[in-house]
Amino acid sequence: MLVSPQKTSSFKGLCRARQVVAFFRDLVSPVCPTYNKMSFAVGQPLLGALINFMLLIFRFVLVLCALGLSSAGAFAVDAPLGPVKFFADLSADEQSATTISPGTGRADFSLERENLRLSWKVTYNKMTSAATGAHIHGPQRPGTNAGIQVDLAPKGLKLQLEGSAILTDAQLEYLLAGRMYVNIHSVTFPLGELRGQIQRLAPRAQ
Repeated sequence: MLVSPQKTSSFKGLCRARQVVAFFRDLVSPVCPTYNKMSFAVGQPLLGALINFMLLIFRFVLVLCALGLSSAGAFAVDAPLGPVKFFADLSADEQSATTISPGTGRADFSLERENLRLSWKVTYNKMTSAATGAHIHGPQRPGTNAGIQVDLAPKGLKLQLEGSAILTDAQLEYLLAGRMYVNIHSVTFPLGELRGQIQRLAPRAQ
């Protein structure tokens, strides 16, 4: 039977608290024989009663600590994960056909895990002619061409493109496998002037 991480975290927290209680019980029992019963016998010295009272408070604090550890573990498990980041460096060198252009560009992507919404910000400059289209293509590896998957400029072309779209399960698979690329087309190079394979950004850089 599988045990959820939340239950495992709570179980470990309670075990740690019980170990601490057992340790102090063994330490105090020789001094205060009535510790386990937590009772006040008739004629018991005032010091013994005071020790019993302090131990009662101590046990109460340990229970609160155990509950706190369990809650902290549950919060850590249930905390939502952040978006996954991707990027693509754009240049003429990535095109499958010989393309000579001083143009450069950059595409940054953010994928929301809950609903597969992919958001982007694309910038480019120094192209040989006006841009005529900007898309995500795939599935394909560098050096070969593939069809359009996502239009990066549904509201028109400009030097900075921003937008978002919901990916299909197939598109998500292509993206995670590194088989999608950005392609910016121009009047001079209708098949594409700037291109870059979409890569996942290293977790440390996100």
